[in-house]
Order: sequence, then C-alpha cells, then structure tokens
Amino acid sequence: MFQRRRHILRRFQNLIDAVLTVTVFGAVYLFRDNLARISFLYDLGDLLRFEHYAPLMLIAALLWPITLNYHGLYDPTRLRKAFVNIGMIFRSSVESTLILMVIIFLFQIETISRLFLIGFGFTNAFVLIVKDLIRRQYALNKRLKERDIRSVLVVGTRESAAQMIRKIREESYLGIKVVAVVLPREEEGLQELEDVSIVGTLKDWRYVLHEHPVTSVIFTIHREYMNEVEEALSICQEEGVEAWLLANIFTWNLTRVEVDHFASTPILIFRTTPALTWPYITKMLVDRLLALFLFFLLSPLLLIISLCIFMTSGRPILYKQRRIGRFARPFELYKFRTFNIEGTKPTKFGLWLRNSSLDELPQLINILRSEMSFVGPRPHIPEEVKRYTEPWQRRRFSVIPGLTCYRQISRPGKIPFDEALALDLKYIETWSLWSDFFLIFKTTASLLKRINLRKKGDACI
Repeated sequence: MFQRRRHILRRFQNLIDAVLTVTVFGAVYLFRDNLARISFLYDLGDLLRFEHYAPLMLIAALLWPITLNYHGLYDPTRLRKAFVNIGMIFRSSVESTLILMVIIFLFQIETISRLFLIGFGFTNAFVLIVKDLIRRQYALNKRLKERDIRSVLVVGTRESAAQMIRKIREESYLGIKVVAVVLPREEEGLQELEDVSIVGTLKDWRYVLHEHPVTSVIFTIHREYMNEVEEALSICQEEGVEAWLLANIFTWNLTRVEVDHFASTPILIFRTTPALTWPYITKMLVDRLLALFLFFLLSPLLLIISLCIFMTSGRPILYKQRRIGRFARPFELYKFRTFNIEGTKPTKFGLWLRNSSLDELPQLINILRSEMSFVGPRPHIPEEVKRYTEPWQRRRFSVIPGLTCYRQISRPGKIPFDEALALDLKYIETWSLWSDFFLIFKTTASLLKRINLRKKGDACI
C-alpha cells in the first residue's frame, strides 16, 4: 500500500513538473519573441517559428522530471529543509539545460538560440522552486493540523509492538498515529508501551475493536500466535476493518521481499536479485542496443582481426569455451583465438590481442544472445564452479554474467578466489543502474590507462 502511494505521489509530481516545464517553455518563447519586436531595445533578432522549438520543449518536459527524480526530489518519505530542495532543483535545472545544449550541438541545430535556452533554464528553475515551496508548506500545514492521519491499533508482543511504534514515529511522513496496543496474551504489570496504552489481549479482540474504533490494525506477531491472529483477522474482515499483517513470519536475512499475486492468490517472493523493474529493463535494453550498435560500428575492426588471425595461424577464428551462466546453465563463450592451433602457446598477434583486450570483442555475440551483459560477474568455467565450497557462493548464478565487475576494477594482480566471489556478491546485493554505469566508466578508464602504460613501455624500449 505504501509503495503504491509513494509511486502515485511520485508520478503525480512528475506530471506537474512536466506540465510546468512546457508552460514555462511556451511563456519564455512568447516573452523572448515579443521582446525582439520592441524596436527601442537592443536588436535581439527574431526567433524561428515555434514549430522548430516544439521538439526541444517535449525533450525538456521529459528531461526535467528525470533529473529531479535522479537527485531525489520526489522522495515522499522525507520532508527536507527548503534550501536542500532548492539546491536539488537548481542542480537539476543546470544539468538539464546543459543536456539540451549538448543535444543541439550534437545534431548541429544552429538555428536554436543558446541564450533562449539559458533563460528558459533559469526561469524554469525559479518556477519549480516556487512550486516546491508551496507544496512543502502545504505538507507542513497538513502535518500540524493532523489531517489525513490514520489511527491504528498495533497487535504484537512487547518487543515487536514497541519496535513497530518506534518505526511509525520515525517514518512520520506516513501519517499514522498509534491509538493503542493489543498483546497476544496478558502480561502482568504491563500497562503501556512507548507511552501508548495497552488496552487488552486477543481474547478481548471484538470488544477492543468496538471500544477503540480505528482505520486500520497492524499485526506484528510471530508464528507461534498465528492461530489467534487468524481468528482476529476473521473478525476484522467481518466488521470491515482494514488489517495489515507484517511479512516477518520468517526471519531470513534476505535482500528483497515482495508481495505479488499468482492465480489470484497472494504470495510472498523472497529474492536476492533485482526484480523486473524499469531500471533492470533499461539495463537489458541498453545491453542489446549497445551491443548491436558496437557490433556494426566495429565490424571493420572485427573483420581485420579475423583476417589477421587467419593469415597468421589459420582457422578457427573464434575460440569457444564452456562457461556457467545464469541459473547455472552452461553456454559457449566466444573469444578471438589467441593460441596456436595445437593450443600450446600464444601467437604473437594473439598476445597483442590479449594485452589490448580485443580478444573479448566476440562476446558481443553472447550479449546479443542474452547469455551475458556488459556488467556482471565474469562467468566461471565448470572446473572453477567445482571449487565453490559454500552455498552462498552459488548466488553468482542468480544474475546474468558480464564482461566486467568489481573484480576487474579492484587492485591489480591476482586476488584470492573467495575474495573474488565476495566482490561478485557485493555487485549482486547492491545492484543499481548507476552502479553499472560507474563500473563501465571505471573499466574504460582502467583499460585506457593500461594501454597508455604499455605504449610508454614500448617507447622506452
């Protein structure tokens, strides 16, 4: 429920900011166009017809909400100080304006006024700041007047109920007020928890509901009380009281717990890998599109390397090696062959390929076949998989393997096998789209640095 509420609030703010951005763009265009017609002012020159600016306006309407969301402005769980939000909006506006200027530079759109874009960027920042200050004041007023506050009963043991009350108070943005506490069984001498009155036990459940009318009930009880909770849930359903049952029945230390439906039946999903969310879908799309683009862009280089391998050591051009991928499924990993046909020693051209990492280029085929990604733990050969001694090490199989990961940008030299596996798990447990971009950037920088050092070494020789 809270995720849905946050999602709706975020999308609503996205829509408002997009509409404001379009409005400001049109207003600045009209102002600038009319200003140019005033003869006694400095000759600013006429703007092109609005049709030429309309595509840029639509891009701006998408760009501003994206950058604002990236900087965390739309996080409804936090009511930050005003100057913090102002800083976020200003940074986002500067970044968005620069991106628009880069777009017109890359596409060589010389007819678009840079001065107009700068004026629009600062005006839009001002309007969005004013809007955010109004929104913030409205949220503060609601909190002070306690409007839209949910009154709830917390049902749980001494420890679990106290913990829930503390969490509710910490997350004040939720607008929840704990009216009273109900224990599963009576505890002598205990009359309140965290300054909240204890009004009874589950034996008196129907009486408690009648005496303390609330909007919702939160059950935070462990497995040993499930029979009592089931009866209490039945009474809530009978009397039309909304009930929330915390999904803490199991105490596994898993990364993600999700609620879903299967054949109209609610289910809990325990996962340690990213769900099929928009960031993950974006990762998959970027993998395929970028691999396809690079494959065509580098096709002359791929052809030249293939011819060089054929002329220096014959066929085959590609070397195939069995690796273990996602869900422990084996697949054939492709590389340019760098050894002689007998496989006893590397060729001179093969050594150059390996030192420059160009022998890895055929793995674009693996990415196009959805067997690999640009970023992810390097796939192991079956012999390495046999070295897995701990169950947690097999969690590598829960994600698609990739060309680079934390291991490839860590300290130079060989690191212990277990430490390398731990770095792979770090990627799995902390994955985000931005961590992928970071790893691509670091890998590219590391590769260029390595090539530069080799060039200097060759020059010294």
